Amino acid sequence: MNKLNRLISCRGYKVSEQGGKLKIKLGGISNEVVIEKDIPSGLFVVNTSEMRKALLYGLMLFIGLSSLENSNAYASAMMISLAVVGLFGVVLTELKVQKIRELIYQLNKNEST
Repeated sequence: MNKLNRLISCRGYKVSEQGGKLKIKLGGISNEVVIEKDIPSGLFVVNTSEMRKALLYGLMLFIGLSSLENSNAYASAMMISLAVVGLFGVVLTELKVQKIRELIYQLNKNEST
């Protein structure tokens, strides 16, 4: 874990270790990424939990769009804008985490051989 911590922090990311997990802050409106070691396989796993957030923001967008004509337009507009910003954050997180996933893939590949 220390080797991985040094590798990621050398690339300019803010890394903190908590409870055997590495938490990486990507900056901006991106969400944080958690790297943990899978004990049975002995490999590092990247967890972003973006699927849950994307579903939540998609649901917010649907509710905001469907209630736009029936209820308060200002509240619906706020819900739509929050959902769009949240979905934008999910996309940014997935784009930024690609470099970290490549690094973890290479590290797992080197450890397995």
